[in-house]
Amino acid sequence: MDAKSRHAVHQLRQLAHGLPGAGEQEFWRVTGLCQQIHAANPNPQLLIRLRHLQAIMKDWLLPLRWQGHEDALDPLRAEVLRCIDAVDDCACFEQDAAGEVEPRRAARG
Repeated sequence: MDAKSRHAVHQLRQLAHGLPGAGEQEFWRVTGLCQQIHAANPNPQLLIRLRHLQAIMKDWLLPLRWQGHEDALDPLRAEVLRCIDAVDDCACFEQDAAGEVEPRRAARG
């Protein structure tokens, strides 16, 4: 994964650790980050994961959406983080298959 994509994944993780209901502007930021990741790694499997991430981030970031999950914010956050990890793994796996081993992937743990 290139440095820009790595930074985009880092920003997605920061948003996931933030407070729910951050607003529409943050959701559009997520959309831009997902587009940036996909542009650097055009892969159909990655696109599927990015779309799922956007859907779950909509529930996390938009106030009218996350309020339906008030009793289950921790599981919702965990699902957001699982989606981000799936995006990260998919992008890294593609580069591993191409022989471009990602040294930071193992450090993520």
